[in-house]
Amino acid sequence: MGFTSPGTLALFNLHTYVFTSIKGTLESIKEILAKGRINDAYALLRKYYDSTVINVYTNLYLKDHYDFENLIVKHIDNWRKGKDTIPEYRVISKYI
Repeated sequence: MGFTSPGTLALFNLHTYVFTSIKGTLESIKEILAKGRINDAYALLRKYYDSTVINVYTNLYLKDHYDFENLIVKHIDNWRKGKDTIPEYRVISKYI
């Protein structure tokens, strides 16, 4: 959290957002499984998977497109700000 993500104007590092979300999802899965609600836990497991895939995609995209001529990667920064949508899963998986 102590540094910003290169290629974005995010106040905090993008990993902070992702890992905080993943942590909450894992805690929710634990609580739901303790209550025996397997189907709900499976839905949260899908959220965990999606968060992980999006994090990998974001890291790779920033690595490939961030340089001194392109200090702000518009695709990722606009998505982070809510101006653009994240690509479809098939686009992300093909990129990865």
